[in-house]
Amino acid sequence: MASFVWDYLFCLFPSLLLLLLSLGLRWPRVHCWTRLAVSAAGWRLWVLICLILELPLDRNIRTGTEDILSGSGPASDAPQLICKPSALATYLLRHCGSLARPRLAPWPRGDPHLQTLSSLLWGQHGDTLQFTRDNLLLSDGGIVALDWAVGTRLAEFGGRRRWEGRKEPGSGGNALGCFTTTPPVLLLIPESWGGITPHLKVLCHQAVRQGFYVVVFHARGTAGCPLTSARLTEFGDPADLEQVVAYVHSRHPSSVMVAVSEGSGSGTLLSYLGESGSSSCLKAAAAISPVLKGQLWFETAMPPVYRWGALIHRKLQLSR
Repeated sequence: MASFVWDYLFCLFPSLLLLLLSLGLRWPRVHCWTRLAVSAAGWRLWVLICLILELPLDRNIRTGTEDILSGSGPASDAPQLICKPSALATYLLRHCGSLARPRLAPWPRGDPHLQTLSSLLWGQHGDTLQFTRDNLLLSDGGIVALDWAVGTRLAEFGGRRRWEGRKEPGSGGNALGCFTTTPPVLLLIPESWGGITPHLKVLCHQAVRQGFYVVVFHARGTAGCPLTSARLTEFGDPADLEQVVAYVHSRHPSSVMVAVSEGSGSGTLLSYLGESGSSSCLKAAAAISPVLKGQLWFETAMPPVYRWGALIHRKLQLSR
């Protein structure tokens, strides 16, 4: 009889433990202690993983985590405004409140390595865009690819309905959210290693629904674009982008053209804007997560995980 009771209690022990844990988490003090303990354990584990993989730890993220765990609150670490001294810069520093705010998010949301991993693994793939490709022959014999967004699939009311934004980029047909006969053109410049991240896919989807002509610029030898020249598109070289902008403008001369770049692709856009100036056909431009300190970016050694990943990806591109 005694052995039966002990066996019965042993079987119920996990359920009782979960019940006590759920009841304990209802108390604010216990919930706070548990959250701090889990955060501390996760941070120690992440430090160990970074040491094994030789990943650099962000000092600001580490300090913010220690402040949170100690209960002292986040430290003051305002963003930096990278620009030349000017009256506009002085005005922004005095009146732009976001420049005086501390970092946007503590660990783990603010960790750059975890942000990169989450964007690659858990991006939004619910909407599937459809593209048609133009291969543009450049003046030196190289080829770049231009992908025009021609439609999207939307999941609504438990089913999937196909909505065709427009049949061809130059057909002139109206689309959902288009309030003019000459829709604006959105030129997207992704990362220099090629491919469209989930963030740019969401931007493409929103722009198509608003009636934009959306075109994605792929550099030489990336995203299935054939490599017909003896060189790739170097970081910050705007020569190919100049010809792309001229070609897109020739197809839609009456449309306003804007550009958005992401990551290392911003080096090409910023160089183009710096060299073309007011003579550019672009009416507006935005750089998402740009490389502003290019010299420091090149001089800083890349972690082995990123270096080998980029090398394998580039070899796969060149072997096709």
